[in-house]
Amino acid sequence: MRQFLRALRSSTSRLRLSGNGNDEEVEELRESINAGYVSQMEESNHEEEEEDDEVKKLCQNNNDSSNDNNNTQHPCQARPVGDTSLEGLTRITKQDTKTERRHKYRQSFVRSNTIMTVTECDIILSDQENQEKEDENMDGYVYFDSDLYKGSLAIPRDKHPMVPNCCLICLEEYQPDECVVWSDQCEHAFHRDCIVKYFDKIQRKVADTPCPCCRATFTDLTVEIRAKKRSSRRRHVRTTTGAIIAGIPWFRR
Repeated sequence: MRQFLRALRSSTSRLRLSGNGNDEEVEELRESINAGYVSQMEESNHEEEEEDDEVKKLCQNNNDSSNDNNNTQHPCQARPVGDTSLEGLTRITKQDTKTERRHKYRQSFVRSNTIMTVTECDIILSDQENQEKEDENMDGYVYFDSDLYKGSLAIPRDKHPMVPNCCLICLEEYQPDECVVWSDQCEHAFHRDCIVKYFDKIQRKVADTPCPCCRATFTDLTVEIRAKKRSSRRRHVRTTTGAIIAGIPWFRR
């Protein structure tokens, strides 16, 4: 466009310098320059509008694709609550953290209130002890008798590769309508009555022993367990963490 304007202006200047052209020719040439300039501006504006439209389309496509990705439900989330099929569970990958794996397995229960953690169990026991000091006639296990934490299991535990299908304290299999107590730091689970008796046995808070089966968090009682194992029949169970325990035989006496 600039070259076109330069050519027209140079021809006008040459026409004036030569003196061969009159005023009418100069006016006609000036009008042609203006007309050419206007047409060139319209073409350039049209090209810019087309480029803007293409950019808007690309941005819209990117936004649509991002919205589709955000609206896509996770397979575990799309599964109904009462679904008992193993296909509904997502396959555990290396990218999943321990917390995510625990959360996925806990979602395999019928209801989220069919389980509770060891910390919750310890808090309930502490609240009951404080209440018993105020009222001696109060039932110490009134909270545990509630239906809040009861419910059937969605899938058999022996079908899942993470957790055994038995309590790691008493080594008895889980039954329907039983309260399952989870460890806060690992994938170990126990019967409600077993973990309550465990607290009474050690007389310590859960902060000191988060899991009865993990040796990494069970250092003080490991010596006592080993001493009792020598005089009792050994019943080894390999847990998911690779630790070998004896089913706490001294505990079952």
